[in-house]
Amino acid sequence: MKTVKIWTIVLCACLLGSCSKDVLELSNPNSLTTATAFGTEADINSSLIGIYHSFYSSYYAMMNTLQFSGQSDEATSESAAWIQQYAKHVYSDMNCRWNFTSYNQLYEQVARCNQVIQYADEIEEWKTYDKEQIIAQARAIRAFDYYQLAMMYQIPPYVDYVAAAGDQPEAGVFDDLCQKIIEDADAAYKVLPASYQTSAGYNGPWKDSYMVTKWFAACVKAKTYMNWGDYLKGGYHYAEALDVYKDIIENGHFVMMDDYTDNFRFTTENNAESIFEIQFETCSSNFGNYWGITNNGANVSTTSWRWKFLGTGPVGWTDQNGEYWVLPAFKNEKAKEQINGSEWDSRIPATIFYADIFKDFPQHVQWQTWSATQGRKTADSEISADAAGFSFIDWVANRVYCNKYTGQYQDYVFLNASGVDATNQRIFRLGEILLDYAECLAQTGDLKGAVAVIDQVRARAGLCPLGERQNYKVESVWTNPETGGTTDFNKEYGYAAFENNSTSYTLADIMKVLDIECMKESCFETERLVDIRRWGLSRDNEFLAKVKKRSYKYNANFTPVRAWLPLPTDDVQNNPNLNQLSGW
Repeated sequence: MKTVKIWTIVLCACLLGSCSKDVLELSNPNSLTTATAFGTEADINSSLIGIYHSFYSSYYAMMNTLQFSGQSDEATSESAAWIQQYAKHVYSDMNCRWNFTSYNQLYEQVARCNQVIQYADEIEEWKTYDKEQIIAQARAIRAFDYYQLAMMYQIPPYVDYVAAAGDQPEAGVFDDLCQKIIEDADAAYKVLPASYQTSAGYNGPWKDSYMVTKWFAACVKAKTYMNWGDYLKGGYHYAEALDVYKDIIENGHFVMMDDYTDNFRFTTENNAESIFEIQFETCSSNFGNYWGITNNGANVSTTSWRWKFLGTGPVGWTDQNGEYWVLPAFKNEKAKEQINGSEWDSRIPATIFYADIFKDFPQHVQWQTWSATQGRKTADSEISADAAGFSFIDWVANRVYCNKYTGQYQDYVFLNASGVDATNQRIFRLGEILLDYAECLAQTGDLKGAVAVIDQVRARAGLCPLGERQNYKVESVWTNPETGGTTDFNKEYGYAAFENNSTSYTLADIMKVLDIECMKESCFETERLVDIRRWGLSRDNEFLAKVKKRSYKYNANFTPVRAWLPLPTDDVQNNPNLNQLSGW
């Protein structure tokens, strides 16, 4: 049979020898085209799954926290020189792996959303899936992608169509971007269900899955309104954000977990406080989304890499560690209600690792292995290099390290051996949403309501109401050895205005308190860069002075435009319609 086919081809070639070139350029009937790749409702649903697959990118596996937290005043780096430069705002390379990977992998997810949104409308017959809900999920995720791009870069191009490889879109306009994000999020909110769980009454095609819901869309909408303003002048849309936050809190039926650490354990995922999580899992191809890899192979990675890049030894490399000021800020008061035998804020060990952690939290266990007696010769002895359990190569006693999402609730021997951390990343949760809500209440005139919400969040950590702090505050004065600035984490942050149940506090007092309270609740959860920009980093000299005292990188390298990240060099150079943000 093979011989017959060959001779047939030869004969045809001879007979057609005088035919034009166009006649001979035949298309491959087996190649994928738009018509074959997006021809049925099942194809569109598969493409929707492809959008969710993008949550397993390197960006979400590790780099989002290096961008939003690592670029803020709550984190720094003592790692390799180029990593230190980027974390400390030197920016010798705007094309740094963290930056260009974040930018390009978010746009990859946008492209997948655009395909689903456009091609779903071209399918005429729908029997199994709900077309409107598929489009709504894609629009909600596209809104979240552009929220992140806009909050990092201010002027990223906005592409809401299926782009060709040679397209060169123009830079975006921040106000227009915010409006488009809100339009997508609002449209999704109106269509999506509140839950996909059968226990909540859902009986559609995505039963018992953890896909984006109306409350995910609402969070994107609220945060966009809250951060839509002029970073040099202010004018943020607090009133519009307030209505959306109120809806989430009153109608979303989310409840704060009694134990703060339940928000970061793999054994308590998708809990009552969580609004949306990335569903990380153990997998055999754990390196698929490692350090910038695109993770588009047949055997993909579904694991997180934060534990390796943020954790301290022997587990991690500590490419990012906490700024030291977060420790004295946490310890500016003792707890009213002791939790797990400690007199301090119960959020501390879930957030940071530091030299006195076992002294301050006698019941704390790190990586299911380290305790007050492991890693030291005795419970009272100094930490030393010859003690069992510790690796001191990268561990420095006078630094503060990231504990959140660094596998601290798992066995570090397992982590090192398997290279897998399956702990879900909580994208939105009620605790941090409540503090956003408190800020909106304060900014729209309801100061008393704002304080009540702040007290609600503090109570979960064992802390007293703000009006009782005079009974629990601790002197917490710290001098930054890098800047020479001395900070009093009680007097400079508005707390005195609330003591003895005073009602004479002002909006300014509440905003000063929120500076610290938001750090305590959501440190290293990709919120801080956006928060400090909104609070006046580039327009309020008093606020900037406080940031400069506590953070070396802001003291040494900050200019107003550095409230934003620079666009990656390659993307600017390869697109004549895209200019770097003015001032970079």
